[in-house]
Amino acid sequence: MQPSPFKSSVNYGAMCGLAGFAMFLLLYWMGFNPLGQASLLGIWIPPLFVYLSVKYYRNEILNGGPMTFMEAFRAGFLTASSGAILYALIVFIFGQVIDTGLLDNYKEIMLSDLETTEASMRSIFGDSYYEAVFDDFKNKTMAGLASGEFGGKIIGGLFYSIIFALVLKRNPAKSI
Repeated sequence: MQPSPFKSSVNYGAMCGLAGFAMFLLLYWMGFNPLGQASLLGIWIPPLFVYLSVKYYRNEILNGGPMTFMEAFRAGFLTASSGAILYALIVFIFGQVIDTGLLDNYKEIMLSDLETTEASMRSIFGDSYYEAVFDDFKNKTMAGLASGEFGGKIIGGLFYSIIFALVLKRNPAKSI
């Protein structure tokens, strides 16, 4: 029976979530909206921690031995999931307690961007689609925003976990 990746993956996930929030704070401190397009500056954080987690699991927990694709994927996705949960929770608390105007600032920027592209969006997608998107941004809540951050990180984590599982898996040595 293989050792579980749970403890190491959750530890790496916690580091991932905290590193993501550190980038959030850096962007916030620099005057950018950390929920807007500037948040793309932190896109490197989840794949780094997923990679480190899967590699640690293979080299330290499994002692460099064989590791199937599923074991590697499980370690990576658990890391990404725990990091996403922590990050979304901290962002939610930050927006609800520390800076309650963060959501309003985000909405203002997004609605302004939407109004800038209104004519082209209406011509490409139609009036009803534009109105639905406008209403969605207008009615966005901090919980909805945190959920969106969580969902984005989970989807990215799924992708990174598959890639790193393919790269880092190690098949058992064939006996002759």
